[in-house]
Amino acid sequence: MPRITQCVLAFLLAAATMLAHAADRAASVYVEELTSTELAARVRAGATTVLVPIGGTEQNGAHMALGKHNARARALAGRIASALGNALVAPVIAYVPEGRTDPPSAHMRFPGTITITGPRSIAIEFPRWFDAATPWHDTIARLADQSDSATGDRPAAAPTVEA
Repeated sequence: MPRITQCVLAFLLAAATMLAHAADRAASVYVEELTSTELAARVRAGATTVLVPIGGTEQNGAHMALGKHNARARALAGRIASALGNALVAPVIAYVPEGRTDPPSAHMRFPGTITITGPRSIAIEFPRWFDAATPWHDTIARLADQSDSATGDRPAAAPTVEA
């Protein structure tokens, strides 16, 4: 096969691959995977609900990755957004209250756990900040992977919805 034909075929294959990846990305429900143009198109098409997955970075034993809750919350939010058809998924909130630091309590007694402290945690405040910074949505829902991630007293399966 002549060299020029090989180059043309290689170019066409690369172009087709790039177009396929762009189409996959544009179909994504994850805000962080979209460009601003793709996000604007999704909003014009009716995607005005935002799911905010709340995970946590903590020890789960020697056999489990520290980001287990983040992966679970992201995957669940993605499945819900896909099923709803009008929803997008914000980036996972990976830092939540995990226990006292002085003296260490709960998960804070183990290496790899990251906590946030204060009377109001980022898991509670972030959706409000997101709401103020993103006027393109109508509804925001916090989705926690574990009971104390969002507020300390909600069951994980009961997302909070703010319209």
